[in-house]
Parts: sequence; structure tokens; C-alpha cells
Amino acid sequence: MADIMLDLVRNIVNIRYEDLPPEAVDYAKKSILDTIAVTIAGSTAEGCKAVVELVKGFGGKKESTVWVYGGRVPAPLAGLAIGPMARARDLGDVHENGGGHVTEYILPAAYPVAECLKKNGKDLITAVALAQDMMIRLALTINREAGSLRMGMSRIFAPTAAVAKLANLDEATMLNAMGIAFAQAAGEWQGLIDGALTVRVEHGFVAEAAIKSVLLAQKGITGAKNILQGEKGFYNAFAPGPRLDRLTFELGKRFEGVNTSIKPYPCCKFAHAAIYATINLVQENDIRPQDVAQIDVGVGKWSYEIVCEPEELKRNPQNIVDCQFSLPYTVATSIINRRVFIQDFTPEAIARPDVREIMGKVKMRIAPEATPPDNRFVGGAIVTIKTKNGTEHTKLVHYVKGHPKNPMTIDDMIEKFRACLPFSATPISEDRMNEIVSTVANLEQVDDVAVIARLLAP
Repeated sequence: MADIMLDLVRNIVNIRYEDLPPEAVDYAKKSILDTIAVTIAGSTAEGCKAVVELVKGFGGKKESTVWVYGGRVPAPLAGLAIGPMARARDLGDVHENGGGHVTEYILPAAYPVAECLKKNGKDLITAVALAQDMMIRLALTINREAGSLRMGMSRIFAPTAAVAKLANLDEATMLNAMGIAFAQAAGEWQGLIDGALTVRVEHGFVAEAAIKSVLLAQKGITGAKNILQGEKGFYNAFAPGPRLDRLTFELGKRFEGVNTSIKPYPCCKFAHAAIYATINLVQENDIRPQDVAQIDVGVGKWSYEIVCEPEELKRNPQNIVDCQFSLPYTVATSIINRRVFIQDFTPEAIARPDVREIMGKVKMRIAPEATPPDNRFVGGAIVTIKTKNGTEHTKLVHYVKGHPKNPMTIDDMIEKFRACLPFSATPISEDRMNEIVSTVANLEQVDDVAVIARLLAP
């Protein structure tokens, strides 16, 4: 019996741009634009310049552009350089129902190949939409109730699929590429726990490995065939008890990327509903930090485990990564600044005494009512702010801004892009931003996607 990976590969090989539903095309373009914006913002994040310098020091064929910093390097190394920037600010799109981070894995692998192969906009859209669907489907099969958190290890397959699609691989060669990719799979969870920079650099590893997997397959290198269901395949070795019905249901007809959320806040998605509810409460009721006596925050089970535990660390975050995964920090920042964005995750910001004071007033609990039936993984939040004069203000949020049921408008996305510009390693003007927005909005009409790289290079 053939491994179920073969079904996924056949889908990637056979689907053409004309087969994509309009909503899948639309989301692919939005996610490309969003990922460009967050990559620009990530260019000044800790560790990213060091990776770029390493990559440029290697030399080699001048195939693909290093975004923001400029210069052309071999395509795999461009992926290694771009990937960490895409992840660094924790601002990329997320599938809330268990699919995790999405396009920030895919585009750093797909774009350098599309650029060096002189692919058109339709080719890039197709590769991204197919890879988004594959990545989310694979993530949704993982049985978290069985205690498996190996989702990160499956991230290698979708970027490899995107590159393979752009390279026009046939079924057999693409399957080999997937097997080669499996040999390079890795995860990020311990890095999250330890607050390590590898959480962002891992995206570069994935992009580089995806491109190299395809190049090796083209050279005749073979990979494992029973990648997912083999005796030592992904599921048996790392993620037992998969829900395989989620992998192929309406494959090629329904595209999961359209159910992905665009992030408004540069931190863990599990904190977003609480941030959104808190900001709305303080704005609607003009609550000042000095008025606050206590903040009660109820979230779903998974949110509680990720951004509320261990409580000692979440109440006393030591670095930026810790703060991105701390509910007390993000809620306190929401109350004090009435916003949460990149400038709130700096050494100076996380040491502010007023933030630390408000953090001590945040009470956290699991609240079943915060979790709607169709969003059981990330869920929502219920926030009650008690003031010193005895009044209470409560807001329940199921779908944070950016969720498909509470989507960002194009104006929202442009405003997010604009907010990212000050954090660019090299200046990008408003006029150039508008050119990028226009190019991506009309991407299906672009003959050579290299035009995007030219707009992103100094």
C-alpha cells in the first residue's frame, strides 16, 4: 500500500493555477504581502544580521536576492538568510485551529527559487497556495490529545512542495525530494521553552533544506518513500495516532490556507485574544493604568499551557522571546500602551517598572467559555478589568482581529506594513511600499517575480 504522502505529491503535481478557487488565490497574495512586511520588520531583530553576514561570506552563484540587505547568493543560502527575518518578530500568519505558523516557512523557500528561475506571478501564487494547504493539513493530523507536539518536524514538507512545484518536478522526483526533506526534519519546541534564537533561525534551516532537497532529487538522490506511514516514518516515529481523514478530505478542492489568520500583534497567537479584549476594554471605558486593581483573564486549555505556564517564568520573563510567550506581559502592555507592537519587545520595554507592576495584577485561569466550537485550539479569551473604585468591565472575544471571521481589511494590512517599515535594516520609503503592495495585489499579472526582489533590495 502506497504511503499517503503520494496522494499529497500527486495533488501538488496536478493542480494548476486555473484549478485554484478565487479565495485561495486571494489569500495566497495577502499572505505573500504580509510575509514581506514582517520580514522587513524582522531584518533588525537579534540574530538576523549575523545569519545574513554568514551567508554573504560563503560566496557562490549569484542566484537570489537577500531581502532588505541586498546582494545575491545561491538560492538555498537566500532561504537561510530570509527565513529567520520572516519568523523573528512572531508576526506572521497562523492557522488557529491547529495548523500553526504557515507562510513564514513557505515564502523564504519558494521565493528565492521563483526569482532565480524567473517564474511568473501565477506560478508563485500556485506554489504558495498548495504549500499552505499541505502544511495545514499535515499539522491538523497530529493528535495533540495524545500528547504529541511534533508539529514543527512536519514543517519541512510544505516548503519542499512549493519549491518542487516551481521546479516542475514529476511525481517520482518530488517524492524523492520529500524523502530527502524528511531526513532533515527538525523541531522548535525546546527552543521556545528555552527562549533560544534558534526559534527564528530554524525557519532558515527549513528553507535551505527544502531547496537543497529538490536540487538533490533532481540530481538523482533518492529519499525514503514511506515518509509518513512507514515503520519509522513521521507518524510512527514522532506523532502516533494521527487523524489521517484530515489529510486528504476534499484534497485539491478545499484549500485550508483560506482559514488562516493574519497577526496584528508580534507575539504568540495564544495571547492575541486576551490582548484584543484588553485593548478594547481600556479604549471603550477609558481605563488608565493607575485605575486598575486587578485583571482576570480566562483562556482555553492550550493557550493556558503555552502563555500562562510555568507561572513563575510568565510573570518574570527574562528576554524578548519570554515576553512574546507571556500572557501577563502582553496584557500589561495592552493596558499601559493601548497597543502591542514591535517597540514593546525590547530590553528597555520589558524592564519597565510600570509594566512589571501591572503584570502582578493579572490573574490567569482556564475558561471553557472562551473556546468556541470551531476554534478549539487557539480559542478566545474573556477579560475582566476591576478598577480601584469597584467597577468591573468584561469582554469576551472568540475571534481576534485577523481571524477569517474577523478579517483584516486591505487598509488594515497596509497599516501593518507601514508600521513594520521603521524596523527595516535599510530604509524602505512609503512610495516603495506602495509599489510592493500594488505588485503583490496584481501578482497574477506579473511576468517575472524578480521585480519584488528589486523593490526589497537597497
